[in-house]
Amino acid sequence: MRFKYIAFDVDGTLVDALTVAVRTLGEVLQESTGMTFSGDQLYKIMGLTNEDAFRSLGIDVSDDLIERWVQRQAECSSQITLFDGVKETLNELKRRGHVLGVVTSRNRDEYEADRRLFDNIEPFIDHIVLAEMTQEHKPSPPAPFKIHRVMRCAARGDIIHW
Repeated sequence: MRFKYIAFDVDGTLVDALTVAVRTLGEVLQESTGMTFSGDQLYKIMGLTNEDAFRSLGIDVSDDLIERWVQRQAECSSQITLFDGVKETLNELKRRGHVLGVVTSRNRDEYEADRRLFDNIEPFIDHIVLAEMTQEHKPSPPAPFKIHRVMRCAARGDIIHW
């Protein structure tokens, strides 16, 4: 086994949530600020924390705005799915003896909002790093370094991640 440790991002890797996230964010921003953003602009900020995403668009971050986006996504949660083959792939990796981790910029509430999806894959996942577990988030180094520490990897070369 070349790599014992494998860490995955969530959105866009295990979970197909980006289309819903981009659409709902665009809707909420239009309604809240009157500003319209292209799909490309919104796709570029996906994977950032909510706070960093809004700041990068030049929008003042407010709990109300974040809550409205989270609520809108929750209303569309049935449209969010695991990518085809994810469960089977994770099962096979576990069967082969790999240690699996997830590192995401989702916070606990966002993770729990899609609990029905994660219940299907958590039996295969050994370690999870959520946004509130690091001071800086991907793509900054603290998130991957945190999953390295949690998974007890000896060195950066011991792990594959996004």
